[in-house]
Amino acid sequence: LQRAPGVGIERDQGEGRYINVRGAPSEWSAISVDGIQIPSVDPTTRAVDLDTLPSDIVANLEVTKSLLPYQDADSIAGAVNITTRSAFDRKGFALTGMAGASYNQFGKGSDYRASGSVGDRFGADRQFGVLLSGSYSRTDRQPDNVENAWTPTSAGLRVTETLFKDYVTKRERIAGTAALEWRPSDATRTWVRGTYARFADNEYRDRIGITWNADQAAPVAGSTDTAATWSKTRIEKALRHRQQVNEIKTVTGGIEQQLGDGQVRADVAYSETSQTYPRRDELVFRSTLRPTLSYDFGRDTDLPSYSLFTSNEHLQLDRYGFRENSYRSNTTKNDEFTAQIRMDIPQPLGSGTATLSTGGKFRARNIRADEERLRDQRASAAPTQTLAGLLSDEESRNFD
Repeated sequence: LQRAPGVGIERDQGEGRYINVRGAPSEWSAISVDGIQIPSVDPTTRAVDLDTLPSDIVANLEVTKSLLPYQDADSIAGAVNITTRSAFDRKGFALTGMAGASYNQFGKGSDYRASGSVGDRFGADRQFGVLLSGSYSRTDRQPDNVENAWTPTSAGLRVTETLFKDYVTKRERIAGTAALEWRPSDATRTWVRGTYARFADNEYRDRIGITWNADQAAPVAGSTDTAATWSKTRIEKALRHRQQVNEIKTVTGGIEQQLGDGQVRADVAYSETSQTYPRRDELVFRSTLRPTLSYDFGRDTDLPSYSLFTSNEHLQLDRYGFRENSYRSNTTKNDEFTAQIRMDIPQPLGSGTATLSTGGKFRARNIRADEERLRDQRASAAPTQTLAGLLSDEESRNFD
């Protein structure tokens, strides 16, 4: 999709997750599989996590950037229809497969991927087709990133918070498709299709945070919009473990009939998406040190300097005390039933041809969500180990 004109990609840990059509927010674009719109797995947004669907099961991508008569009104910026493979893509029996592996020197992890499909056409006129496909991938990576928050202050626009994050992530994707089709003639085709996709993310994150304007402090005189020194900054360290599982299931049946130059199509479909956070635990520790620190973006905007990594107050582990223990667990499930019929009739218009479209659609969706959140700053919520006992001997690789 990132190669399609007018389509942008939002990434997470380097992998594409959401799309932006014509520069609009990802929530403004509808995603469908084999013509059936699927709901988002995330309860906080309408945007569909496309990284749940591996590219190995995709046959074609159809991108529309304007609202068509048969599309729902929520396709504001555009729509993407993902079509899965068909036995009629080939003339007869076909067996395909792929496997690969790679090694990530930076994170000292390995990636694995395999996919395959088998399909055939049968019957007296080879009018029946059946196809099965599957895909598996696993990634093991250790990315990192730096996030800066800029805020208007009395001295102008300044960085007021900086977060240094190291990740250890393991992601697994499993997907499969099945299709049974009947095409008794060039004018008629019927089908039953099913799709399943599962995405599991097991992530550990180590975060160092600097609050530059702690207690509403102002930068030391002489600061600029690219470099500043702050006194009595606050340093925190947070350790988080998160597990996430996304699932997408679709089943659809339909018929398409040519009527002269026109066409009638009817579909019945059921789709189900779910997102589960079995665990999302985070421990926060705060340093009692309130050092004077500085940052400088002027010399190299791609590699700014932070005095913390020279003075090393963040390495004085005996000065950290327990701040907060937070826990989160949630499960969200969306299921949707769709029935639709559409008729397209070409009509002459001047020297060209216009298409008259009419039809109807019924959609019914159920959303169930259950979420638990807990934040505890009492001393009794502190772990039995100190911060030093929770850290490994491996140094952070920020800026490598």
